[in-house]
Amino acid sequence: MTTLEATISLLETLSEEDLKRVQNFAKCLLMSQSNPSPFQPLTKEQILSDIGESFKDIDNHNCKNANEYIDDLLV
Repeated sequence: MTTLEATISLLETLSEEDLKRVQNFAKCLLMSQSNPSPFQPLTKEQILSDIGESFKDIDNHNCKNANEYIDDLLV
């Protein structure tokens, strides 16, 4: 019996409450091992500033529509 088969066999015997505990434990384990993002979260002010810059670019026609952008990617 493989480790996976043994684990599934064990999980099949657990109650719904115990399965939820196992799921929460697995979630915590996976989250603790994941690499943190190399990017700092943006503040509300930074997001609003970026949106403002985007609107300025649109007003100045300094942008491409999505179809042009996709066409450039496919070339």
